[in-house]
Amino acid sequence: MIYVYPIKYTIEEGAHYVGEAPDLSGCVFGADSMANLLREGSDAMGTWIDDALNCGEELPNPSEVESLRRTPHEYTSHIMVDLDEFRRRFRSKAVRKTLSIPEWMSKQAELMGLSLSQILQDALSARFQGS
Repeated sequence: MIYVYPIKYTIEEGAHYVGEAPDLSGCVFGADSMANLLREGSDAMGTWIDDALNCGEELPNPSEVESLRRTPHEYTSHIMVDLDEFRRRFRSKAVRKTLSIPEWMSKQAELMGLSLSQILQDALSARFQGS
């Protein structure tokens, strides 16, 4: 699911960027460049949105960027959050799965010191990227 919210940001002394997503209470972020501000903002907003949805909360409707109150030193923009991509990057909790392989493969993997779990993760990642 894709979410787009407006942000306000300032450029502080030393080219430090500070942003906030006014619709997402308390969601603030900072970076050393505009590109990094957008990336950090997307991650911060992804965390906020993911937490809210996990707690069963309704997400606020995005404000119109033109309606945001700002000082003469504040700028506005939009940030897009791809929540599915965010969850793939930051939710890497391992789950236990039982699988069967031929006995000879199991013995050979042990002799070689291979992690079957890592091999399976690598193979699945490669398969997912190819689809």
